Amino acid sequence: MSAQVFKDIFKYMAVWMIVLFLFTFIFIILGLQACEGAQCEDDHDDYKLIHPFTQIFFQTLRNGVGDLNAPIYNLYSDIANPALKLPNWRAKVLADTGMTPNTIQLYAYAIWGFWFLNCLINTILFLNILIAEVTNTY
Repeated sequence: MSAQVFKDIFKYMAVWMIVLFLFTFIFIILGLQACEGAQCEDDHDDYKLIHPFTQIFFQTLRNGVGDLNAPIYNLYSDIANPALKLPNWRAKVLADTGMTPNTIQLYAYAIWGFWFLNCLINTILFLNILIAEVTNTY
């Protein structure tokens, strides 16, 4: 019986993986971070010694199955804070991109918007479809 369930949900899992990769790429483009520290060096970070792409993918997957964590975007909050002395590369990014406080705020809203869509689509829609598919098989 379980073999039939896995056979029935194969197409669902393929579509779900595509959606997870889509949100992962969106979060990477927007500059989302999976850890508080730059290199995940804190004791409470879950993704030590893992490639940044994989960190974001696992964070997106965890959000998609209901283990919700707020997005981390320290780079933008550091750039937006004029009291902090920026490292050379951050100052160069700020100068090269011409990011203004309004642009930084727009990025923060975009990150929260896509995070909400990720939670809504993956947690509510896809998990309900999965439950319906498994129930239909039995």
